[in-house]
Amino acid sequence: MGFTRLKEIISKNKIVISIAALLTATSYVYEAKDTGMRFVQDIKQIIGYEQPILVTVQGDGAVEKRLKLAKLEASNYSIPSSSAAVIKFLSLPWLNSPQSHIAKTEHDYTFAIVTTVSPISSTSSEHVFDGGDCRLGVRASNIEKDKMIATFDIVSLSCTDNAGYAYSIEPDYPIGYISALSTPGIDKVKIVDNDSYLTIDPEKNYYAQLYHPLEKIDKLGVSFVGRF
Repeated sequence: MGFTRLKEIISKNKIVISIAALLTATSYVYEAKDTGMRFVQDIKQIIGYEQPILVTVQGDGAVEKRLKLAKLEASNYSIPSSSAAVIKFLSLPWLNSPQSHIAKTEHDYTFAIVTTVSPISSTSSEHVFDGGDCRLGVRASNIEKDKMIATFDIVSLSCTDNAGYAYSIEPDYPIGYISALSTPGIDKVKIVDNDSYLTIDPEKNYYAQLYHPLEKIDKLGVSFVGRF
């Protein structure tokens, strides 16, 4: 192809060539971000994440609505994990309560209850619990109000299986922590100011990450309240 012919092609396809150049430049920008996102995508694949479908949930109260939403979202996850789970807050902590610094008391405002969204299991797969069938007790152990972040320890775990049997772990020490979905492995999450009420964002899901894989969970007997 002669130079004159090449010049004619370029002249007639300026728009196409400009778009191609723009796309090429854009790809380099996103390539730098891609590496950071791969870890998050790998985590989603491990727990069998599927793209959710937005639905409207009916309920008498905020807690009931969040619980029903968690059970609906559970259908997006198919692979149980013994060390991590997607969770949703049911009750909300009051992190700037005048008594929020007094933990482990009758009125512990740093304590909250979360429910699992993705399934969890023991390492032997002897016990498998569907999303929405486990509750975790979490407590804020470090609140940085100036940075609007907090650390939440997992202090208890209770579940019911499909047969209605109850299981529980309540040690005297934290068994894990909460992290944001976008930053798994980091034990600090953002908190929000809800009308001068510092708490967690109830609209978001989070990761519950255990320090050690779940090897054993104590069977308590038949649950008096049935399945959660």
